[in-house]
Amino acid sequence: MLSLKFLNTIVHWQNWHYHIKYLPILPVWIWYCIKSRSLWFFSNVNPGLTLGGMDGETKEEMYMQLPANLYPKTIFVNPGEDINSIHQKINDKQIFLPFVVKPNEGMSALMFRVIKNFDDFKKYHSSMHERYLIQEFLDYPMEVSVFYYRMPNEKSGTVSGFLSKEWPFVTGDGNSSLKTLIYNKFKNTNYLNHYLEKFSSSRNIILQQNEVFKLSDACNRGQGGQLICLKDEIDDKLLSVFDSISYYNGNFLYGRYDIKCNSVQELKEGKNFKILEFNGSGSGTQHIYARKYSLSSALNIILNHWKALYTISKLNNERGLKYCSFSNGLKTLLKAKRNLKELKRKDLALNF
Repeated sequence: MLSLKFLNTIVHWQNWHYHIKYLPILPVWIWYCIKSRSLWFFSNVNPGLTLGGMDGETKEEMYMQLPANLYPKTIFVNPGEDINSIHQKINDKQIFLPFVVKPNEGMSALMFRVIKNFDDFKKYHSSMHERYLIQEFLDYPMEVSVFYYRMPNEKSGTVSGFLSKEWPFVTGDGNSSLKTLIYNKFKNTNYLNHYLEKFSSSRNIILQQNEVFKLSDACNRGQGGQLICLKDEIDDKLLSVFDSISYYNGNFLYGRYDIKCNSVQELKEGKNFKILEFNGSGSGTQHIYARKYSLSSALNIILNHWKALYTISKLNNERGLKYCSFSNGLKTLLKAKRNLKELKRKDLALNF
């Protein structure tokens, strides 16, 4: 008999593995590779990022290309660095508890944590195998994503997607254990085992009536967060903000900005917001999950973005920004895959 989880996955294309989801349109991607004579045609789309931001890029690369006032206070830490030296850097930068830690090169919110005490920070520091960053915690009430692209020969671009994100959480009823609440919310989904394992040591606690228990500090779909469509909020004011950011150094031409802000209105006014990340040529079109698109509609949206990606790469190539060589691209991707595998292992092992 087919399990409910399997049936739920079959019925809802949003739950399919991305390889299966993209299979019907894979020939289009192959055609772009053939036309450009490069497997890595996307590598020159955002010239300041490794592989254009497809894989292996770092937060450091991104922040170096943004005005300092547009991203949170940040310091970078090497694995094995003296803990007292790190404390001094934190004090000098005036970063206070709680603060955020995350890998310099990473994805899917793996090894992302909000540090509330220095004992947890010591655990985190000792477990990290790569360079990571410490960042001020922003208490803005909203986290949003803006998908933006611009042709290098045009003055204005396109905001093609706009959404807000909510953290994954469960709400207590005064009787049920955390394990039961997680099971009831995520049964028949891919998130169930992840959160049961993550909170195995506290699974028997009872949450009070209406008590909210946040399951992850990351507001993304990969962690079970909810995406809310803000398509109707896209206007010339919002576009103007991201045109100006794209023009700051001319290197961010295609991708998704993840942002914390006070409100949508203030974001449109260019105030009270910070850029958490810019995801480049490898950005997923997350806005297809924020409303009930059919599979064919979602694939058309992806195809439109791939067309923009290819066009930008072609125009950049014509103006002298060459594609990454085959060998360098392959090395970068393999290194990124190894790093991702290690981050997944460490994320599960770090029990807070």
